[in-house]
Amino acid sequence: MVTHLDRLALEIPGDAKPIQIVQFALGHDIKTVRQSAVWKTVKAAIGEVRKQFERAAVPIKKYGVTPQDIALLVAEKLEIREQGRFIDILFHDY
Repeated sequence: MVTHLDRLALEIPGDAKPIQIVQFALGHDIKTVRQSAVWKTVKAAIGEVRKQFERAAVPIKKYGVTPQDIALLVAEKLEIREQGRFIDILFHDY
């Protein structure tokens, strides 16, 4: 666990994949996560997952499919209940 006196202590397993880190962020208030010692890791994971969805949408863009559409499909497959919040976290500029 990474802790700093001026930051909130939250834990992310060292072997967590980027999508798992994004799911971790969904389990907490984003303001709390942003103030925590793990924010840098979460922010990097959000960027990586967003890039993956953006790349996945490129070949089917001509059919009107967006990265957000891909993210919704993945959220459904992962049984993420807060799909709107998932999209907001991924596609919001922090």
